[in-house]
Amino acid sequence: MDNTFFAYLQQLELFVFFSGYPLICLLINSLGTVSFIPSNHITRLKLLLPYTYALAGVLFLGFELKNLYPDLSIEKIAERMQHPFLVIWALLSMVFWIPFFRKRLLVSFLHSLIVFTVFVNELIHAKQAMMEDNSRFLNSMRVYTISILLYAILLFIFYLFSLAKDHFSAKSAR
Repeated sequence: MDNTFFAYLQQLELFVFFSGYPLICLLINSLGTVSFIPSNHITRLKLLLPYTYALAGVLFLGFELKNLYPDLSIEKIAERMQHPFLVIWALLSMVFWIPFFRKRLLVSFLHSLIVFTVFVNELIHAKQAMMEDNSRFLNSMRVYTISILLYAILLFIFYLFSLAKDHFSAKSAR
């Protein structure tokens, strides 16, 4: 991977949109063992996780298109895309809108581990360079915190929508 400033910026963009998903996924799965939370809520959250991952992919695509606008030429896209494999891999997260993939939480978790692995690699390098300056490490941790908050907010929004949908469908059935 390139060590230029623009490559670092695109890497941070990828981290914001995709590095927090594995932790949220593991957190929701571990909540199943907690007895004070009803299992139907945990099951609902597990079903909504792939939606949040797919929506993060849509938000990332929108962010990238906003950065490219008004010049959407192939040259501009090639110039802007510093990590083509990671960007394409990240955009593949939108496949979780398809019901076949959406039903497989493990597949979305495994898909997200690619960007998370790059993030952990960045953390290790930032930690090693911390003797000189710890700003890179602190910046990476801020980005990770933002990513976790993004997924928590998206999951909360989807959860509220699913509760509202159930409420209105039960009300109309009466």
